[in-house]
Order: sequence, then structure tokens, then C-alpha cells
Amino acid sequence: MIALINDVLAYSELSGEDNIYSTVDLNEIVAAIANDFELLIEQKSASLVYNNLPVLEAIPRQMSQLFSNLISNALKFSKADVLPVINISVKPVLHNDIARNTVLNSGITYYNIELRDNGIGFEEAHTQRIFNIFQRLHDKASYTGTGIGLALCKKIVRNHHGEITASADAEGGAIFNIFLPQKQMV
Repeated sequence: MIALINDVLAYSELSGEDNIYSTVDLNEIVAAIANDFELLIEQKSASLVYNNLPVLEAIPRQMSQLFSNLISNALKFSKADVLPVINISVKPVLHNDIARNTVLNSGITYYNIELRDNGIGFEEAHTQRIFNIFQRLHDKASYTGTGIGLALCKKIVRNHHGEITASADAEGGAIFNIFLPQKQMV
């Protein structure tokens, strides 16, 4: 119950108007999260692979929360008989791709940050549902959690005028594509 209350408070705090954007190096954010999860990564013999992530205008605490939730989920939903591998890569978003997306602003440079894991994944039919608050795909006995983590991720990305999508990897695991602007609109 305490975890649920804390998660609901964290979700409601994301609407605060006192958030200040600053220059954020996502390499430093992910390195700090890797340090926080060091024991769990070691226990699971997991690999967290990333480099050359962008520097962008963002709210540092929210970027930390975003990547912490996604990495935590990748570790939590790993397969028992497979060493977990979490890959985070980045590529610029092409102007044509921005124009096709109704959420993104065509006058801004975006990065597509892809987080891919080799865990248990999810059924493609649940793609949109996983971002809804209190939605769980698994029972509480199998996997702990409150069902708020991915809803927090979506809200954080939207706070940054971006978009997040999820898809099931054909080889197992999950793929999250996070579209974030290099600079925030004034």
C-alpha cells in the first residue's frame, strides 16, 4: 500500500509547474541508474549496453525516473533461463517521420531513443494498454509493482513534448521507442 501511495504521489507531482528544464546528458543519467541497480544487475548477470546517448534540454529528475522505470522493468521481467541484456541506442528522427507523427512538432529536432530487452515481453495486443495507469499484464504474485511505472514514463515523455511507444520483439522481449526533442519549445 505504501508503494502504491508513493507511486500515485509521484504521478501527480509530474503535473507541477515548477519543473525547470536544463541541459541533461543521458549518458550520465543511465550511468547513475546502472550504479543504483548495480547489485541487481550483478545478481542477474545482466548487461546494460549504451553509449553516445544525446545531451538534451529536459527535467533531470524526470529523465532519471523515466530511465529508472524502463531499466527496472527490463530487469524485473527478464527470463529465468536467459541472461538479461538491455540495449539503449539513439538515432535522429528524420523530418518525414516527424511530419507523420501527430504529437511531434515538425520544427524541432528529435531523438529516437530505443530501449530493447530480451525479457518475457508482452503480447502485441496489449501495446496501448501497458501505458494506462494501474494496468498490469501479470498477477501480483508473479511480479511485484503497482501498475503505474509505464504510465509515469508516458507522462514524463509528454511533459517533454515527446512520444513513447512500445512493441513486442519478435525474438522475445520488449522494445520502447522514446522520441524526445533536443531542445524544448519556448
